[in-house]
Amino acid sequence: MENRRESSHTRRDFHYLLKHSAAPTTPDHFKQHLTTPDMKLLLTILILTFAPLAASAQNNAPQPVDGTDCSELFFKALLDEDAAAISNLISNDFTVTSFNGQTIDGRALQQAIGQGYIVIDSGMLTGTRTRTYGDVAVVQGFWNVSARIQNNGFNGNVAYTTICVRSGGKWKVTAVQLTPAQ
Repeated sequence: MENRRESSHTRRDFHYLLKHSAAPTTPDHFKQHLTTPDMKLLLTILILTFAPLAASAQNNAPQPVDGTDCSELFFKALLDEDAAAISNLISNDFTVTSFNGQTIDGRALQQAIGQGYIVIDSGMLTGTRTRTYGDVAVVQGFWNVSARIQNNGFNGNVAYTTICVRSGGKWKVTAVQLTPAQ
């Protein structure tokens, strides 16, 4: 019982302070007390406070730690159909060579993913082997994949090779070769 009295007494004190306080409590009071320079300063402080948070939220994609990780994150982004993650993982001169020998660039791949022309239903990497030569990694393995490319289904094992390059301290996929495995 005493706790209830204390909390209601505290609430009364709080309401009393609100009513009799010199601090502005309504929007009209704020308008009267805040001048344009004050508002500009307040806006500047808010922007400087929250801009770094917005920037870090936009770039929250994991960064690869090596060539193997770079390759695996690329295939995960394909599975997730995440065109933005793919964009962060590929180099400006990225190419992928498909089953029939056709080569497409990174922008075309991102558009195909984003527009649903390429849909990966499931995929699992196995037998991954990486050879690293300084800032270049050659990653090979198998990808057991179920996918649809322009509504044409594919289900099976694909041998893959990815070439990953570290440039400016960041690993990027520069080339991918996909070959159906027997």
